[in-house]
Amino acid sequence: MNPNPPLKTDPLFNVKVVVNETGLKPDTLRAWERRYGLPQPQRTKGGHRLYSAHDIKVLKWLVARQQEGMSISRAVSHLKQLLAEGIDPFATDEPATPPIPEEGNIARLREAWVTACIGYNETLAENALNQAFAMYPQELVCTAVLQKGLVEIGDLWYTGKVSVQQEHFASALAMRRIQNLITAAPPVTRPESIVIGCPAGEMHEFSPLFFALFLRRRGWQVTYLGANIPLHEMQSTLKALNSDLLIMATQHLPGAASMHDTALLAQKLKLPMAFAGRVFAAYPGLENTIPGFFLGHDLSHAIEKVETLLKTPRHPASIPSMPEEYKTTLANFLQFRVQIESEIWLQLMGNDTIVPYLDMVNREFFNHIEAALRLGNINFTQYSIQWVQGLLKYNNIPAETLNYYLQTFRAAVQKWLGAHSTLIENWFAEVYTLEN
Repeated sequence: MNPNPPLKTDPLFNVKVVVNETGLKPDTLRAWERRYGLPQPQRTKGGHRLYSAHDIKVLKWLVARQQEGMSISRAVSHLKQLLAEGIDPFATDEPATPPIPEEGNIARLREAWVTACIGYNETLAENALNQAFAMYPQELVCTAVLQKGLVEIGDLWYTGKVSVQQEHFASALAMRRIQNLITAAPPVTRPESIVIGCPAGEMHEFSPLFFALFLRRRGWQVTYLGANIPLHEMQSTLKALNSDLLIMATQHLPGAASMHDTALLAQKLKLPMAFAGRVFAAYPGLENTIPGFFLGHDLSHAIEKVETLLKTPRHPASIPSMPEEYKTTLANFLQFRVQIESEIWLQLMGNDTIVPYLDMVNREFFNHIEAALRLGNINFTQYSIQWVQGLLKYNNIPAETLNYYLQTFRAAVQKWLGAHSTLIENWFAEVYTLEN
């Protein structure tokens, strides 16, 4: 090892190296140097420019900001501001996504957008977005205003402060804006093509559409299939598209179970499949049940992983087959699902506090138990109890009501599944240990 490695600011590289590294033309390098003082090459005795590793890193950072929609003048200004504040955007090898100024204008614009959506005021909502897009790069606005704004509105619905209609109104506005941005994206510049969509049962499609925009802006051909894609239609669709990569996204556990089946189909077709979604943050280890490539939780890293998969396709790790106990329990649970649900309704009809929510609560529990069985881990269902518990709490329903529902659910499962209820019974025993 060299005991005295060259410093990152040592002038070592000629223009040809910088052009190859950054994709910038020599004329552009000279123009940026003249107008913005960046980069800052040194000169040889013969007058030729020499650049340092730091200069190349600065240029790559500026190019990345341009690809995100930021003008070069604003990118330079933003870089100088970060450095003046003592922030080093080159401190790590991670993609340098512009930091979100939470205390600045963008946070206030998000608040204005959320408030307008809750008030069904399309004009004010669009005005807030127009201001945001005029001041910040597209990807930052999509992340800090639209995505975070929808999460805030979803939390308000969960806590009983807004209606489902208000949430749908906001989602429709956000989806329309993203679709318009995709339509206006630059021409395709890369040879590979990507298919993006949501598995069967997944109706939340903002995040995958949002990701489709990011990939499209980076030059890939992207076909967006939308939400709730039936598995039986997926095979013919993928064969017709003949793409290089399939990306699926979901927010909830039943969607992950459907995604598992889609991944198996992709393997059969020898098509690489990547996946992501908020559900994988809620269920640690869930990503290990899907025979595909997990894109992680960070957008910049996800895009890097997509690029790597397209350049060097590989086979995902094999997933163990479902244990026999799970297969038997799942088959019986599906066979007697209607009877179990009818039994619960029969026992709870006189309970006026939970009956208005019984459809939703039943759907949550049944779908999550089925998904957990299909994925081979009944413990995944624990999160659904926490979700329902919170929902009932925020609607001023006493905690004992949930316990009464769980007892009724357990009795119905015992009655109709008999000897095949052991797996779910053991899970219930653990739930009561945790809850009581």
